[in-house]
Amino acid sequence: MPKTWDLMRLIDYVAARGAWSLRELGCVGFSGGGMQTLYLAALDERVRWALISGYLYGVRDALLTLNNNCSCNYQHSPRGYFL
Repeated sequence: MPKTWDLMRLIDYVAARGAWSLRELGCVGFSGGGMQTLYLAALDERVRWALISGYLYGVRDALLTLNNNCSCNYQHSPRGYFL
């Protein structure tokens, strides 16, 4: 999930600037952005709320196949891990 790591580093940058309060930090995402919002909210406790649209579907579809989705939605998985 390198994109999630990038988003976490973005939050670090915003926090370091000191111009904004992270007290009510939230994230909104649609489709592939919804996937990133889901992972970011799950992995970074600084994200207090998340609004996800157009992403939620089965694990096999989300993680193992593209199903005509943008390649940015594809998450690599170790062989056999999700099977």
